[in-house]
Amino acid sequence: MKNKKQIFSLVLMLLLFIGSEFINVNKVLARQEPTPASSKKPSTPIPSNKPSSGSTGISPKPAPSSQIKPPNPNEESSSEMDEPNFQRDASANRKPKVESVNDKKNNEAEEDWLGFLIKWGLIGLAGLLILGGIGAGIYFLRRNKQREREDIAGGFNRLEKQQRTNGEKIKQLEEVSKNLSQQIAQQKSEISSLKQMSQNASYAAPPPPTISAYQHPTEVPQFPITVDDYLAKVKNGAIPVKYDYKEKILVEDGEKEGGLLVVRDDSTAGNLLYLVPSFGFFQTKGDYTSYFENYYACARPTAGSVWIRQPATVNRVNGGWQLAQQGELEVR
Repeated sequence: MKNKKQIFSLVLMLLLFIGSEFINVNKVLARQEPTPASSKKPSTPIPSNKPSSGSTGISPKPAPSSQIKPPNPNEESSSEMDEPNFQRDASANRKPKVESVNDKKNNEAEEDWLGFLIKWGLIGLAGLLILGGIGAGIYFLRRNKQREREDIAGGFNRLEKQQRTNGEKIKQLEEVSKNLSQQIAQQKSEISSLKQMSQNASYAAPPPPTISAYQHPTEVPQFPITVDDYLAKVKNGAIPVKYDYKEKILVEDGEKEGGLLVVRDDSTAGNLLYLVPSFGFFQTKGDYTSYFENYYACARPTAGSVWIRQPATVNRVNGGWQLAQQGELEVR
């Protein structure tokens, strides 16, 4: 738009300049044009009765009537002889003036023709300049339009190229995201497998000691005592048990994997039945929560040697045993 405005302003200034110069030329030509010939009164010589050679510039006084002589017939020949001389003198006097008027008319005609040529030459030049300005304006406008089209086409090409580049980058990002998702899923599966292995390892307790029959303890233990020491004293009088979720009681465990033992203490009144752990060392906290959390309290269930501070007691019921009182363990 700025280029268009500049071109139009230049063309307008050019037209104004040409118009002003044309007006000035017309003014100059108008000043040089002569006045019409009809307005001028040419001076024609007045013939005199006497020859111009003898004239002194002072008109003579008329002679009195008494002095006027009658015409003499003998003098006619002399007057007739003098008339051609007078005509020759008058024509000789008028000829230079006629020639000067013709020269002036010729000069005026030449000046008029020259002014005509200059006038129409300037008009033609002005027309050519105007046409040239208009053509230059059209050329510059078309050139600017072409540049604008090229710029627009270049912009579209750049946008298309940028879109292709962005599409390729998006595809690469999608592939990277897919790979990351696969890696995350693989890591999750590995973590879950490790977690399962950890749980299985934590829940896997050492097998309970093999006790063939229910017998009375050979020695009365004193609490608190380690599980290993207690089992060494009552190893012949313990019954392996496990929790039956269907019956919701403790039942005899033929596979000896429940982690619990029932021991009868004959030294107490009523022959109490104790429920004690079947192994004396916790590898992890999971050993406590898997086997003894429902039957024993423990302030610090961590890895270590297990002590029985107070044994849990059970009652005999139909089909097994049921918890009567919760005990207390200590890990050292």
